[in-house]
Amino acid sequence: MRLLTVLLFGVFLVATQVFLVLKAMQDNLFDRNVDPVDAVMERQESISDDLTHQERLWLSKNHTVRVGIDPDFYPLEKFDAEGRYTGIGPDYLRILHKMTGLTFRITPPSDWSDTTDMATSHKVDMYIAAAETQHRSQYMLFTPSYIVLPGIIVARQPTKDGLMARSPSTGETEPDIEGIKDLAGKQVAVVNRYSWHDFLEELHPEI
Repeated sequence: MRLLTVLLFGVFLVATQVFLVLKAMQDNLFDRNVDPVDAVMERQESISDDLTHQERLWLSKNHTVRVGIDPDFYPLEKFDAEGRYTGIGPDYLRILHKMTGLTFRITPPSDWSDTTDMATSHKVDMYIAAAETQHRSQYMLFTPSYIVLPGIIVARQPTKDGLMARSPSTGETEPDIEGIKDLAGKQVAVVNRYSWHDFLEELHPEI
């Protein structure tokens, strides 16, 4: 697993540069109805000559990597209405396949919690789009981030008469929420075992 992580880190560095080139090419490709990822892959060569003997030996014995995914986390990844795996993550997997020869097998989960259960029971080998947290680091190794997405806090709006909504538990007027410090003592809804779930548990137990 550690060798896989080191290998993918090196490939991700290259793939990040490829992705920047892809974005620069995109406008011109629209006119020709060409998939920009396919266009990049046509120009991308195998990295086998750049690998160490140990890395090549690992690849020769490990042809397929099982990928744990989130079925509804667009634009990073999701299954569309036709059941196709789409998004930024699968685009990277296509490039990684071209560069390494690895086959990436997608294991469809029912939800993200199902995916984390498969990871902890060694039924998947990697995530393609997951933030590093202390909880996840207990069973997975992480490369540096290749994409950064901010998170936001969503709170109830003021009522029509201009007053803040009242707490359903205490009946008291809710104060303005300006940042995470204002969530102390409050109930916050998050998707089960998403990174925000872990971050709040690990860094903000007062919430």
